[in-house]
Amino acid sequence: YFIISLFFIYIFLNLIYVKNLDFRKFINNGYSKIEKIFFATPALYYHEIESKLLLEEKNMSRELSYLEREINESHFLNFSKKNIKIESHKYNGRNMKAVAFIDFFEDKLFIVNGVGKISFANIADDYSNNNFEMTPISSNIKDVIKNKFFYEIGTGSRQSQFDSISDILIHDGYIYLSFNRLVKDNCYTKSIIRSKINFNFLKFEDFFFNKDECREYDENKKRFNGHQSGGRMIYIDKESPHNIFNYSSDKLLFSVGDFRSNKSNNIPLASDDRSIFGKILLIDLENQEYKIFSKGHRNPQGLYYDKEDKIILSTEHGPYGGDEINLISAGKNYGWPISSYGENYPDNNKDRVKDNFEFEKSHSDFGYEEPIFAFTKSLGISEIIKVPDDFNHKWKNSFLAATLNGHIIVRFNLDNTLENLQTAEFIYVGERIRDIKISKNKIYVILENSAELAIYSIE
Repeated sequence: YFIISLFFIYIFLNLIYVKNLDFRKFINNGYSKIEKIFFATPALYYHEIESKLLLEEKNMSRELSYLEREINESHFLNFSKKNIKIESHKYNGRNMKAVAFIDFFEDKLFIVNGVGKISFANIADDYSNNNFEMTPISSNIKDVIKNKFFYEIGTGSRQSQFDSISDILIHDGYIYLSFNRLVKDNCYTKSIIRSKINFNFLKFEDFFFNKDECREYDENKKRFNGHQSGGRMIYIDKESPHNIFNYSSDKLLFSVGDFRSNKSNNIPLASDDRSIFGKILLIDLENQEYKIFSKGHRNPQGLYYDKEDKIILSTEHGPYGGDEINLISAGKNYGWPISSYGENYPDNNKDRVKDNFEFEKSHSDFGYEEPIFAFTKSLGISEIIKVPDDFNHKWKNSFLAATLNGHIIVRFNLDNTLENLQTAEFIYVGERIRDIKISKNKIYVILENSAELAIYSIE
């Protein structure tokens, strides 16, 4: 009877081990004690062998995978790197504001951190011997952005995480800053302020502010997410074929996310021509008149205008997967929230209202524009730039897309039609990359986990 009882216990434990995750974790955590008992089940023995194989596989992958290489070991070029601390908070689980953004003016590098502090450095200096000095510039930004949540750092307040600078653009002697703007109690829109560049004091004023529409803050984060708000700005000259109105003046292209609106409306905000949300807007630099340039966007986090080939590229966050690289054309709809190659986020909170719809796995079948490329796994794709022709012939005609969750830079090329991804290289950096620019054959990168400016030079 004793032997028969042990046999049934043996079968029972194995069945539970295979089917019950909590029991498996309990057994695995206590394995060092269990193995001292006078018998062990085959499942436990298998777990030991499996652990050894996984460890060997992990060590092997570290040796072989180029995803683990630093950027100075990328496939075609070697780089030297210099990291410079910037005056900003770090990104962590408690602090989720954007860390900083960068742009250039003449021979100066401008950095604006998430709470609006602006500094500049002379990039013509030789900073290989620690000569890189950031000089702060005073401004009236607190008189213009009066929302208290905007300046909170490290409080853990969910609402304060959404309030920060979203981009910087310098053009024609002006500095433009985009941000999430509190219009009224718990209701947000996307806005732009600007100032004439003055190295002693920056006097900001409103440039783009739609007071008639806002998205209401939802503490449950199910129908509102301030991180899903876009905010990228690029300059479009008046001679551009993408200048679709007021042909005598230059324009600014501005991405506005949908703040996590969805199909609960009869017409989703991202496709509603009466709404600015889920759109890329074209704004007149002289009179601030604007038109909807494209729609059906979720969260465009990168914009680039290639003046040579006359194309506009954007990068866009998908939901749970489905990050996109898009070729943007006037009047087109890019499908959100009907079509996406991602899925709904897994949600274990029983009290929340779950999304009750599925995304279509085609864009073109429903009259929408297909992305150039969609990533199965979300990389948190951010800014996109083109590599200058004189940078290096090995990277000729290449684009660089930074990523947040992916901790990599994606270098890619388009085919001759400029409509399809031809080649791609993943370059491992090891941190969240908020912004990326190239100047004078150096790559400037904002790293969020360490709050640093990384400068890469070709060796």
